[in-house]
Amino acid sequence: MKKSERLAPVLKLESMREQDAIKSYVNARSRLIAEQSKLQQLIDYSREYQTMIELKGREGISATQLHSLHQFLHKLSGAIAQQQKQLLLAEEEAQQMEKHWFRQRGAAKNMEKLIARHANMERVETDKKEQKEFDEQAQQTFSSYL
Repeated sequence: MKKSERLAPVLKLESMREQDAIKSYVNARSRLIAEQSKLQQLIDYSREYQTMIELKGREGISATQLHSLHQFLHKLSGAIAQQQKQLLLAEEEAQQMEKHWFRQRGAAKNMEKLIARHANMERVETDKKEQKEFDEQAQQTFSSYL
């Protein structure tokens, strides 16, 4: 079996690893988008809640109600801070998965190049053998005419 043929299973393995890396990256990007969406929802809700507090404040509200509303707003700010941390973790994971994918893609490309180089060398070797056989046959044919 030719070396280029023996390397085919390695290429298949590298390609499978690349596909796995792509899937991991896509999943990480999906999580990142979900975390961004959650953060935006919390921010939007916080803005709406602040607007509501301002409106109630203008209409007149008791100090205890205003205090309760501000406590909830404080908890909401804490949730936003926590979600920002989650978003950072998701961004880091997506970056790591992207780097992993690029490394795997490079490994697969390198294997493809190696196989192509061996296949080319094998073709050259085969061509040389055929040329040698042709030359020997031509020599024999020429010798038989003399």
